Amino acid sequence: MRSITRFTASLIAVAALLLAASVALHAGAYAKGAQADRAPNEAMADSAEGVSHLLNINTATAEELAATLSGVGMSRAEAIVAYRTEHGHFSSLDGLTAVKGIGPKTLKQNRHLLTVS
Repeated sequence: MRSITRFTASLIAVAALLLAASVALHAGAYAKGAQADRAPNEAMADSAEGVSHLLNINTATAEELAATLSGVGMSRAEAIVAYRTEHGHFSSLDGLTAVKGIGPKTLKQNRHLLTVS
């Protein structure tokens, strides 16, 4: 009878460990999903690793913009800098669409790489 009790206790312990591991795994996946639902810049701001390199559109050079942004060559990057020089700093990332050649599609492709300050 004692061996059955020990065996049952061992099974319960293993089941408890498996349950705890499963809960921890699902909690981590849930947290990642909740973070993915937020705006990319907001999600990155909460993560020390994610903040490592967002390009500030108000201080970046044309060379940095052209090298970093998808669909933005040197002439469009220079247009961004010229627009910023003429009209002042961008108040939001959406302001980039005021620059000729930068539309909503280009902004959407690059939003996760950019910040404004």
